[in-house]
Amino acid sequence: MRAHRPSPARAPWRLLALLGLAAGMLFALASCGDEAGDDDHGQESGGDPVAGNALAGPEIRILGRSYPAGERDRVDGFLLTRSKDVWSLETLETRFANLFVHAMAFDRTGGGWIAAEGYDDPDSDPLASVFLEQTADGWMEVAFPASNVAVTRIVPATDEALWVVGARRIPEGLAGVAFRRDNGAWLEHSPAWPPHAASWNLSHADFLAPQTGAALAVVTDLSPEAGIHGDFFLFDQGTWLLVDLGLDPVLQTYMFTDLHMLGESDVLLAGRIDDSGLIASYHDDLGLQMEDLSGVDAVHSWWQLDTVLLLDDQRWAFGCTTGQDGLCEPLVLIDRGDGWTEADLPTVHRRPDNHEQARAGIFLSEELGWVILSEYYYGPGVTRDQDNLIRYRAGSWSVVDPLPLPVGDYTFQTIAVSPAP
Repeated sequence: MRAHRPSPARAPWRLLALLGLAAGMLFALASCGDEAGDDDHGQESGGDPVAGNALAGPEIRILGRSYPAGERDRVDGFLLTRSKDVWSLETLETRFANLFVHAMAFDRTGGGWIAAEGYDDPDSDPLASVFLEQTADGWMEVAFPASNVAVTRIVPATDEALWVVGARRIPEGLAGVAFRRDNGAWLEHSPAWPPHAASWNLSHADFLAPQTGAALAVVTDLSPEAGIHGDFFLFDQGTWLLVDLGLDPVLQTYMFTDLHMLGESDVLLAGRIDDSGLIASYHDDLGLQMEDLSGVDAVHSWWQLDTVLLLDDQRWAFGCTTGQDGLCEPLVLIDRGDGWTEADLPTVHRRPDNHEQARAGIFLSEELGWVILSEYYYGPGVTRDQDNLIRYRAGSWSVVDPLPLPVGDYTFQTIAVSPAP
């Protein structure tokens, strides 16, 4: 998840900057934009290696933000959808003039949800929670139990139960929140305030069942020496437990950026610790067990991971590292059961002074997938945003181009698979 850049005129956006640290990005991110493509330029070449061209199958969805006026206070939400090898662009319409999208998820039955915040006047209106649900008539706003919550993750726990986590804006800053919807009714199930936190938010979550899950938090510590770091919660039978992982935020800099529930008390974590990426497993009986990433450490002096994707016989990890010129470069790792190795990615820099980060990916099979590359530049008085999409097909990478993109700067927030309509 890319770090949010706050608008100087809007105090709530300064608070939302902490939400962006959930991805471990402890520096501001931005990216560069070219002119958008047209809606009829969405044909993806090559087709699927297994399914064949133009066959009905799962759709790929990318949720994004666009800045049509070239200013941070004018923002639209949009969806890119890949269906039968063709990409199409949809602008999300709500009761607000501006829509700041955060999260998206789909379940196996075809249900889909988008969480956002909306406002009309950037100088006077507070950010209001917006929750959209996919219907036969398109995306429709539905009731949400709070008006001042930024949702960072939506997690379908079962066909009937839906979890959302995020942050409530309060005078002191941010407070982590969790809500569960069962058969249309919302209930709040938020963890207790961590005793060491001055401000905090829930950034990620995963659930095996409505009563069994885990969540990550970004914490601004009461101690200035501890600074900003990650926390880890387990949820069991209606109770959140703050887990002591044995890490010291005064002695170490660490942030958790992704997690996967593998069993009732077995969780895979990803992120960064000091100058290296982190992949670790947690189990009640064994505590936190770090995986061996020394091969990556030997090549890169600084690197981090943002997300991990689990397939049947493969694991993928996405993040960034710093190159010899000090610019961030995308980093993709793959583990086929014999250890983590680095993928050889195509070069897609639009400008030589841009940073680039592999943020997230989605795969339809072990031979076909897509990865978001965030390309950004953030300097004095200059902010550029334009993300890229690359495709992995049977061992080879290529840039997906052209895409039907919005006019102006834009960012891809997340990517997901939805069942065929």
